[in-house]
Amino acid sequence: MSCFAFSGHIRSAGLTTLFEYSQEKQVFYLNNNFKFLKNKKIGLIINHTSKVPINELREYGFNSPITTFDLFKNTDLNVVRIFSPEHGFSGQYAAGEEVPSTSDVVSLYGKDKSPRDEYLKDIDVLIFDIQDIGARYYTYLSTMQLCMEKAAQNNVDFIVLDRPNPLGRKIEGAILDLNYKSFVGMNPIPARHGMTAGEIAIFIKENKLIKSAADLSLQVITGTNWDQDYSVGGRCKVEFEQTSPNIPSLEHALIYIGTCLLEGTNISEGRGTDNPFKLFGAPWLDSEELIKALNQFNFKDVDFIEKSFTPSSSKFKGEKCNGVQIEFSNLNIDAFKIGVTIINEIYKKHPDKFEFKDNFFDKLYGSSDLRLAISNGKSLDDLFNEIDIQNVDFSKKMVTIY
Repeated sequence: MSCFAFSGHIRSAGLTTLFEYSQEKQVFYLNNNFKFLKNKKIGLIINHTSKVPINELREYGFNSPITTFDLFKNTDLNVVRIFSPEHGFSGQYAAGEEVPSTSDVVSLYGKDKSPRDEYLKDIDVLIFDIQDIGARYYTYLSTMQLCMEKAAQNNVDFIVLDRPNPLGRKIEGAILDLNYKSFVGMNPIPARHGMTAGEIAIFIKENKLIKSAADLSLQVITGTNWDQDYSVGGRCKVEFEQTSPNIPSLEHALIYIGTCLLEGTNISEGRGTDNPFKLFGAPWLDSEELIKALNQFNFKDVDFIEKSFTPSSSKFKGEKCNGVQIEFSNLNIDAFKIGVTIINEIYKKHPDKFEFKDNFFDKLYGSSDLRLAISNGKSLDDLFNEIDIQNVDFSKKMVTIY
């Protein structure tokens, strides 16, 4: 396994380490250190997030997006096949919606979630370049992991073009018990894991979390000149661009760490509205009483606002829901604890109507511990304390290459 980075200007993504920009000629060109790709048959794992970061485009005077595929095509690299993750190549399919393959793109969120061996026979190297959001439940890195495993088994090299984790280094939430491994959680990491895609790839290989891990030839092409302790608002922060239909902003990505758990319940997490994950509710929810209960926890810089809504899709489609909107004035909130507390308080207010989707809730959380604690009326303080202890230990094991 090797990492590649070079000195020079701040580059927000491995993509613009691989392809440098010539101010004189006003074009991107393949970095001389990666000329070996000229002789390779390449498979790209990409989607709508796979492009030159907007802050760098602005620096170079471009007004239109430049995609990863554009750069490979314009430098005459031999792209044999394109693979896409959940939400599809264009990012327009709904969460969980099967994405069909086309003549141009092989979907890895349809009948197959990893590439068939036949699709790898004429490929020398798979290159992953997708923007993640730093949440264990988010499936882009599950696709990466399954592709890494297939690459190892088929003697195909694997390269990650790294990008910043928009949620920075902070870690939050329970660590997955591998007995609950699924496509929405494949590794023993916290819900908010604090690593980039490249760092996760190294973590996977080093901890042998895929079959034939020792056989995988893995390279991570990093961004350059990031602040060592980069975080939200830090030196390498790129402007957040929508990563999937229901993650339109950095604020939504952050609160998703906590309220994604609502997907494993019969509470609407706000899908089908313009404020998913920040807005939640149900037709039977006593939102006024719930807000009173939540305010007792005095979450710093967080407000809970009563707001009704009618989802246009997903849970309670077309039904008016009594809802609560979460607002926060900065990005230093404890999103995971907020999400868990919301679920616990709803359960206490509506034990006869609230329901867990047992299997899916446990897969999201990473074990049955939270569901059982809530169902049995136990205080969550012990659970939170245990999580904090586990995450201190995890912080010593996590991979950090910046």
